[in-house]
Amino acid sequence: FSTIFAISPTYPTYGLFYVSGTPDAIELRWNGVVKRRWNFETGAVEVRPALSGTGIQPRVYRDVAAYTESVSGGLGWLKILCPKGWTNTMLQIRVKGYDYSHHGSWEIVICGYNYATTSTWTNARIEVVHGEPPFHQARLGIDANGKVGIMLGTDDTVWNYPTIIISEVIAGYSQVEDWDDGWVITRTGSLVGFTTKKNVYFSVGPTRLNKIWAPCMFVGQRDPATARQTWDDFSIANKGLTNFATMWELPLPGLDGYGRTLYVDAVKVAVRDADSNDYITKTTVTRVGTTIEYVAQTLTDMNSPK
Repeated sequence: FSTIFAISPTYPTYGLFYVSGTPDAIELRWNGVVKRRWNFETGAVEVRPALSGTGIQPRVYRDVAAYTESVSGGLGWLKILCPKGWTNTMLQIRVKGYDYSHHGSWEIVICGYNYATTSTWTNARIEVVHGEPPFHQARLGIDANGKVGIMLGTDDTVWNYPTIIISEVIAGYSQVEDWDDGWVITRTGSLVGFTTKKNVYFSVGPTRLNKIWAPCMFVGQRDPATARQTWDDFSIANKGLTNFATMWELPLPGLDGYGRTLYVDAVKVAVRDADSNDYITKTTVTRVGTTIEYVAQTLTDMNSPK
């Protein structure tokens, strides 16, 4: 390596240094220890945070790859190939995207352990950080070229002028070096050459991972003609005011401070009849799996006009 800048002749190992290689890089060193590294070829940045503990120092790689396409209605998977194969590395991959549709801006974190002993992904999952991605499924596996990868979506996922950035990769546990170069993102309509090791699902509806479950009470109005209870733009079927049909979700009338829709885990349903008398259920309803099930209800006249 060669010195670009040292803080003084007395401290020649403190400063910026040029390192030749594949690719070339600039390193920020403190007493000879690399703290930050800029990849000449990709522009990616590698950060080595101050370490406590006895394990291998994790590496943080930022802005490692991007993808954009001037096509509306493109179909298929978004294929992300990593730089390496099975390496026993625990990975967190943050993907930010924009879709020119009602989905708009979204962000997810894909994590998993790429386990070399059994050639598979373990403890894999997807966290939705914000927004609503245009897909609800991912395949984690390995490509025919020996690189592990991720397939976002399905064969009929629609991409509208997508802009995608892998903004951050955190590599830990083993073989944490050199995850800043070699990422490839493409859109494909075929799984040929890709071996799926793990399917990860998340819902863009009631079971999406960015929901918050919270107790609350909904006050609505009963329409005598249709026997339906309504809350603004939302309604549920009603059967003689004794039981309610299964439905998928109960959104609160707004978003929380993080822009996420709030959902309920257990509710009491209050209705109002044509005479403006309030009624309330004696029992609650609970979420079962991915549905909210309404059991037989007995309603009591609260005799308190709205």
